[in-house]
Amino acid sequence: MFGELLEELAEWSPAALDAEYRRLELEAREREARRLAVLAIIDAKGAGARDGHRSTLAYLRATTNQSHGRMTLRRARLVGAYPQVGEALMAGRFGASQVDQIARAQANPRTTESFTRAAVDWFVERGEHRRLREFATEVDNWLTMADQDGAFREEQAAVEARSAHVVASKAVGLDVVAEGGDTLTAEAMANIFKEFVGDEVEHDVAARTAEHGERASEFPLPRTVAQRRFDALKRIFLDAHAWRASGRGPAAMPDPVVNIVCDQATFHELLQQVGITLADGGTLDLDDLSRKHLKKLMAELVADPNTAFTRQIRTTSGHTVHPKQLLQAALTGWVRRVVLDARSVPIDFSEKVRCFTGLARVAATLLHQTCVHPGCNTPADQCQVDHNQAHSEGGATTQRNAQPECGPHNRFKHHHRWRTQRADNGRIYNVRPDGTLVLFVGETPPTFEQAIAHDQLQERLARLDTLRQRLVQEVA
Repeated sequence: MFGELLEELAEWSPAALDAEYRRLELEAREREARRLAVLAIIDAKGAGARDGHRSTLAYLRATTNQSHGRMTLRRARLVGAYPQVGEALMAGRFGASQVDQIARAQANPRTTESFTRAAVDWFVERGEHRRLREFATEVDNWLTMADQDGAFREEQAAVEARSAHVVASKAVGLDVVAEGGDTLTAEAMANIFKEFVGDEVEHDVAARTAEHGERASEFPLPRTVAQRRFDALKRIFLDAHAWRASGRGPAAMPDPVVNIVCDQATFHELLQQVGITLADGGTLDLDDLSRKHLKKLMAELVADPNTAFTRQIRTTSGHTVHPKQLLQAALTGWVRRVVLDARSVPIDFSEKVRCFTGLARVAATLLHQTCVHPGCNTPADQCQVDHNQAHSEGGATTQRNAQPECGPHNRFKHHHRWRTQRADNGRIYNVRPDGTLVLFVGETPPTFEQAIAHDQLQERLARLDTLRQRLVQEVA
């Protein structure tokens, strides 16, 4: 019977298959919501006791013979306490993965006061309109702000538990394992590795071009991705040894750059709260920062759900940074601090600049972790940077009008005449030539009132400019 179903589906068109899969996904989400509702009431009434089960978790193990009972129960308790989450799931606005992220925020016992119904409403809204990876990062940011003591303890525990070993064996060759450390150290080391891998890619591309000339793109690179990564790691070890052997030592090594993205309000308030004033020549010992100061700031950041999700302290790869680490990094200067909308970084260029290069390119990739094409996970720093509104249509070369897209998806966008438009929720949406939006399954279409108002303003300004030019010509 299942084989017959596969044979039948093989005859369907791609559009019909897509429509059927979306229908089944919405149906599955509704069924999951109903299942969680039943389980929430079973848990509340202790209904599993009728068969001698002493907990709802034991009831789940006995009933379903599955290993995911703890997560299922956590979902059920969340929707039982906050029906708006269950309503969003039942309506198909998001799936179980988004419910798990919200449940993760609820599960922290130290964030109970901050996990309000208003905050849950914001979780629901963000879960619907953000990629799962982006939403998970936002939940991480919220947890750090709501439980800064716990976040700092976890960070310190990772530092204390740091370990590494490099072993050469006949069986497996080289075995390298490293774990732990603080977020910024990990980010710096990952960036160093990424740069060396990039050098290996360039070496392979050059070798392929030298061998095949104009037809180079038709042939694979000499080494696999895994082989280039191994060779990059080997080069890191050999280069480090060469520097030390030459007598220059680690002091002569270039510092790795770590980008920390922080919204301007959070950064300024953090400096103000801890009383950092350098104008009087005073110095600050960061180890003496008052826990009271940081706790007060974090309480203010999560108190208003309307601003909680706009606050962010993270690296460009999406790892949450503790506020104290941000201060240390900002004052010691071994990282690049990226304060959103800060005028110290030249991200706005004149009309003469047509390409996103240098700092403009860096700035354009800071707010995205991956290619913005739906479902693509190509890292943003490996993408091309494209205009949301084409330059030929008046689009400026600014961060607001920029987004990273990998080469294939950038070409796909222009070949299929897709355009993009920023919605009122801040997310940029792809729009097909027929005007339909590219949405997640079940996602409520966003509003574009601000974009429409902007377009109308631009149209009025264009008419005024035309009138001005006409009047100048008549006077002349």
